[in-house]
Amino acid sequence: MTELSNTTDAVESTIASPENEGKIVGQDASQVFNPGFTMGELSGWLAFGVPLLLLLMALVEGSSYIWRPLAVIVYIVVSLFGVLLIAFANYPSNAADKYGIHEMEAALTLLGGLAVLISFSQVSRHLYLLAGGFSANQIGYWHWLRYGFSNLLESVLFDVPAIYEWNISEIKAIAGWSRTILFLFRTTIEFIVVAAVLSQARLAWKRRANTSKNNQARNYFAFILPKAGALILVGLWGVPLAIGIGAVISDGLSLASTWTAIRLGTPVVFGIWLALQSLRALWVPSVWNKLLSLAGLIGGSWIVRVCWPAFRVFLSQ
Repeated sequence: MTELSNTTDAVESTIASPENEGKIVGQDASQVFNPGFTMGELSGWLAFGVPLLLLLMALVEGSSYIWRPLAVIVYIVVSLFGVLLIAFANYPSNAADKYGIHEMEAALTLLGGLAVLISFSQVSRHLYLLAGGFSANQIGYWHWLRYGFSNLLESVLFDVPAIYEWNISEIKAIAGWSRTILFLFRTTIEFIVVAAVLSQARLAWKRRANTSKNNQARNYFAFILPKAGALILVGLWGVPLAIGIGAVISDGLSLASTWTAIRLGTPVVFGIWLALQSLRALWVPSVWNKLLSLAGLIGGSWIVRVCWPAFRVFLSQ
């Protein structure tokens, strides 16, 4: 243990020294402390976290069969835990600034957001069954998850779904206490989104110079092609999410809705991935690489623009 500690201290002191600042010291150190964002590492976190979160939510919902108020209490606890998870993931830390551990931050933010979304939806549903306060056509689990999903989109997109009348859910809060719950949920989400954007923008600005200096790719294709294989890992957590989206749209588990969600959502995800990776590749030297990166950015944005309307219509069913 003493030798391992001494070795770790030596590596950290070497990286921290002024003459080696901004450099990659050794292959092992570059792999551990690489500030670049990798989809593979993000997918690894989500592949572990999403099934675990879904299992937890299934257990919480099962508590409603014992005593419905118990489920409300547990859902509130899980929701608060999700908020703390998001706050922890986006809290500025020296480790995040120095080593760029932002795959974990993004994964914890997504997992915390899912926990808050599901908890809010089901707390509203169980309170509706206990005391009313809402106007709704159904009482199903997935139907009320659509209500939470609708409010989440309106919070994250700053009321764009309401302005353009996407009409994802017909459920309305009609009592003072239910509207207060909705206000707290949406205010919390909007605050978290703004705080997360500002935090990530600050970190991205600090990493920009180091990313350009430490970039070992010689051209656009050498930069982007190695990252394409990581898209396969997205299926480990993307498929469960697609099943959930399909169930929300059809108010129950449905193979047809799941396939439609995958078919329409995959081009959107790919377009976003291509645009983001091309944006990062703009820092690769030479004019031709910058032109290719710009073409990839435009192409990815075009794919999202073309494929998003069909996916949005599917979400509004």
